Amino acid sequence: VPVKQLPSAVTAAIKNRFPKAELLMAERDVDNGRVVYEVIVRSNGQIFDVDVTPNGRILKIDRED
Repeated sequence: VPVKQLPSAVTAAIKNRFPKAELLMAERDVDNGRVVYEVIVRSNGQIFDVDVTPNGRILKIDRED
């Protein structure tokens, strides 16, 4: 999914959690019948893998090493 086509609630949730985030890549997955967006984010020089529901609820944040 192009980052610019993410639902606005997804983008807002990530920007709220990571105010200076650069959204690098996004993927739309279906997990147990529900849609989840997996977004790769760069913030303060670190890379994070963030799972977000279409309504903007952050499910998981993993820091990449």
